[in-house]
Amino acid sequence: MRLAVIMLITFGTLMVDPEERVVLVLDLVDSVSLMATSEARVVELWQAYVVAASSEVLPATRGRMVKSLGDGLLVEFASSLDAVRSAWMLRELLNRLCHSKPIENPRLELRMGIHRAAVYSDANDLYGAGVNLAARLASVAQPGDIVVSNDVRDDLLEGLDAEIEDLGDVFVKGLQDPVRTYRITPVCGHVSRRERPVIEPLQPTVAVLYFDPIQIPETHQVLGELLAENVIGLLSRCRDIRVISRLSVRRIKGRSVELADLRRDLGAHYVVSGTYRLTSDRVRIGIELARTRDGVVVASETFVSPWAALLSDNPDIGQQLATLVLSGVVRSETERSLARPLPSLESCTLLVAAISNMHRLSRQPFARSFEMLSHLCERHPRHPEPYAWLAKWYALRVSQGWSASNTDDVSNAYRCASIALQLAPDLPIALTMAGLVYTYLKRDLSEAAEAYDLALTYSPNDSMARLLRGTLHAFLAEGSQALSLTTSALQLSPLDPLLYYYQSLSASAAIAAGEYSKAVEYAQSSIRLNREHASTFRSLAIALSLDGRLDEARDVVQRIIRLEPGFTVSKFRERYPAATAVPNYVEKLAQSLFQAGLPA
Repeated sequence: MRLAVIMLITFGTLMVDPEERVVLVLDLVDSVSLMATSEARVVELWQAYVVAASSEVLPATRGRMVKSLGDGLLVEFASSLDAVRSAWMLRELLNRLCHSKPIENPRLELRMGIHRAAVYSDANDLYGAGVNLAARLASVAQPGDIVVSNDVRDDLLEGLDAEIEDLGDVFVKGLQDPVRTYRITPVCGHVSRRERPVIEPLQPTVAVLYFDPIQIPETHQVLGELLAENVIGLLSRCRDIRVISRLSVRRIKGRSVELADLRRDLGAHYVVSGTYRLTSDRVRIGIELARTRDGVVVASETFVSPWAALLSDNPDIGQQLATLVLSGVVRSETERSLARPLPSLESCTLLVAAISNMHRLSRQPFARSFEMLSHLCERHPRHPEPYAWLAKWYALRVSQGWSASNTDDVSNAYRCASIALQLAPDLPIALTMAGLVYTYLKRDLSEAAEAYDLALTYSPNDSMARLLRGTLHAFLAEGSQALSLTTSALQLSPLDPLLYYYQSLSASAAIAAGEYSKAVEYAQSSIRLNREHASTFRSLAIALSLDGRLDEARDVVQRIIRLEPGFTVSKFRERYPAATAVPNYVEKLAQSLFQAGLPA
């Protein structure tokens, strides 16, 4: 909540010296959106709430309110226990007011922060860092939650005054060091742990409905289920989207459902539907991807295949269908992100668009990606994924040679990776990005290996962790292990939007294994998907040179120089993560680039 709209309570006139008070900041969740949807109704409810809070709750808890500016309150208390009891009563008051009105009224929710500190006050306001910290605690709370500082927690008895859940250290805006925070609920209170809001998933959710038969004999109508389940299985292997389970989809088989119902009941952002028709020995499949938010069809296509192929182990038709869905989702979310201001976008839109723009490796989209990830970090300060991807953003900026200050970017990458791990020590993506930072920026390969291995312990089939662990083996000239891991990573992510990245790093693994022709194939496939990834061209030049194809290697080196003017063999040696561990191997690679015409 903006400090300009914080409501203040004070007990005296101008205070020359600070006095210790307990400050409660109360914020109406998503007030701008609520006002846009039903302004008059929200204003009416909020006015009634402020009147009842002032006349009923605060006198009973020895709190006092100075101002109310429309979507928040700030209240001052003499004790932490009074503040905590008041917070519960204020939350219940709003629930009662909302439930006493017709169901169509907007649902209002609060989030609160409480901190004990020495503050200054006069007749109109409270001043000091303690007030700001209380506001920051409210901003990191989830809807319905009450978050308190360590100072307030120390004043409470667990199990007697409140149930207390340690949320760990949280980085809040404006403070360099993290703040220890706690969520409190009443003992035998009204809000159970299961009813607490959960962290919003940051991936768009897709529901794949069973395909409908058109003039199909009953004996062949099972093909619709096979088609859908094949697509579900392939999409489930991609980390960029969430896929509704087969069992949930089966429950709505044969029913007529609206897109709005699927959005409400299944939480689906997109719905895949389709038809199929048999003609002699072929099947004609129509597929459609629609947004549940507005009903817009974002992708559709017709495929023709021998129908017997649907019953075989050949995955081609399923991959074509799944690729259409995945590319449609990414394209739709990315286009939407460019057409609207960041605060109005859903978090899943921001994350998908940020990852997509980051890996296009074009300067303008790359800069836009930073804005999106930074906004996500502010919106979800306790969600680790935005921080993990922001760590990779900084690492990519360094590896692309775009950094204005390598020192600052290395520090920021490490900071973001550390925050992600503090928030979720067992989250594979956080561990994987931490390993990436250790590998490319910190040059601490033992720490990197530990992070990757831990990620694979928690999620053995995590394709990104396998890919980067294999790349670490490649840096150390351990070709067999490198190629095994990167190959399995590719198999686990056949539809990944970052396929070019997987192929690029697989080229490095093939070089380490001495399979230079395979490395050339991987690198060329990667370049067809993305012509801005500088390291892919370096791998291609090395593989061509080591394979004795010097004329082709020289052409690639000229492309490298255009992508990164000033790049030299010396810089290659400096950047190589395992330069001190395997000097002979590094020199072999460096000499291959020199022979291909890269300046010394």
